[in-house]
Amino acid sequence: MEQIKISEKVYLLRSEGGCFSYYLDDKKKILIDAGVFFKKPVDLIIITHCHFDHILFLSELKNLNNCKVGCGVKEKEAIEKLTEKTLLEYSPKDLFPTKIDYGFKEGDIIKSGDFELQVLETPGHTDGSISLFDEKKKILFSGDAWFGKDVVGRWDFPSGSEKESKKTLAKLRKLKPRILCPGH
Repeated sequence: MEQIKISEKVYLLRSEGGCFSYYLDDKKKILIDAGVFFKKPVDLIIITHCHFDHILFLSELKNLNNCKVGCGVKEKEAIEKLTEKTLLEYSPKDLFPTKIDYGFKEGDIIKSGDFELQVLETPGHTDGSISLFDEKKKILFSGDAWFGKDVVGRWDFPSGSEKESKKTLAKLRKLKPRILCPGH
């Protein structure tokens, strides 16, 4: 696994086969997406959407850290029951249903020391995708909702929507992030 410092207290975690994950090394240790196995302390794991590559090591990390897990309210059932939305058939390893502690919705705020992450509902890639935006730092964790310029995640999987992806793109571009942290 490769670890790259993005900005003060923000690290990109990258591995072969998984999505990008981000570690916020602050008062509360936050991991955004569980696409890598990571051995530092984690207090909260936030899942941007339910696809297998974003929850690849969720069960193991939750058990290892005895931490809480949150995701968009519309993704909760998919992760807890591993429904067709998770795209299990593409997973390189067995996944396990994982209890979700928090179902986040538009406008929720997640605080951790220097970070104040606003939850944004960003449907399109999945109907329950969320992104996280720190307005003061102008950092956007977009999952697979936006990769920069006009590039958005696929919408041809269960619960995806081209129309919603276009709306989400317009919404996220208006934020004018200084740092964009996408899911791949």
